[in-house]
Amino acid sequence: MKLRYIYIHTQLKSEERDPITGEVADALIALCGESGTPREVAAALMAGRPVVFFNSLEFLKEKQ
Repeated sequence: MKLRYIYIHTQLKSEERDPITGEVADALIALCGESGTPREVAAALMAGRPVVFFNSLEFLKEKQ
């Protein structure tokens, strides 16, 4: 299986782009990131996508 990546420059701000990123992914791997990570995780969970936390659960708990 070949993977293909498409990069699209949307000029959207992070708070506008993060929900889209979470909703369209087949699955999400959450790493320690910035303020957008919790927004992406929330969007993925609300869309019913599986989320894997890789050394990031404590980071996300701190952001609450």
